[in-house]
Amino acid sequence: MKLLLSLEDSELCLYIDDNGRGFQVDEALDSQARFREPTGHFGLLGMSERIKLLGGTLCIDSTAGSGTCLVACVPLEKDGRSDDSHFAGR
Repeated sequence: MKLLLSLEDSELCLYIDDNGRGFQVDEALDSQARFREPTGHFGLLGMSERIKLLGGTLCIDSTAGSGTCLVACVPLEKDGRSDDSHFAGR
């Protein structure tokens, strides 16, 4: 497994790459959307929703039998200005 945290333009990007079993991305997302069970686990769908709330993107590339690459990028600025409110009081 490889992890890389990178600053690209005005985004912070996390790359996760493995050489595992892989899966069919569309099927996994469809299955999670249709069969949400109250297990407290939200998987890929939950990750995607949380990143979108931050104004970012999640890209998943996977093929059954050949591993997975996941890239999550979130903007560091909002509306052209830095939002440091979450650091207030520190």
